[in-house]
Amino acid sequence: MTASQADLDNLHDAVLETVTFDWAAAKATLSLRLSSATATRCLITVEGVTFLECPRRNAWGPSKSVNEADLENDGKRLVIHMQSGDDLVFEGTSVSVTSAPI
Repeated sequence: MTASQADLDNLHDAVLETVTFDWAAAKATLSLRLSSATATRCLITVEGVTFLECPRRNAWGPSKSVNEADLENDGKRLVIHMQSGDDLVFEGTSVSVTSAPI
C-alpha cells in the first residue's frame, strides 16, 4: 500500500533500528520501533530507489530517534529528520508503510 503523509505523522520519537538497501532490487527498508504504549515496529519500504542519502554527522548530538518524517514529490521522496540533526533522504518509485506489534 502506498504511503501517505498521515502514515508518517506518528513517527516522532520512534527509534530508527536499521536501514538496509538491496542494490540489485533497488529497494530500501527502514525498521523503526514506535514510541507508543504498545510495542510496535514500523517498516518503511522505498521501491525503485534512484537516490539515497544517509548521513550520520550528529550536528545536534547523538540520537537514534526520529524528529519527523515528510513524504514529498507525490509520494516518491521520503525525508526522515533525525533528532541528531541528520536528514535521511530516499527517492524512488513508491514508499509504503506497515506496522505490527512486536
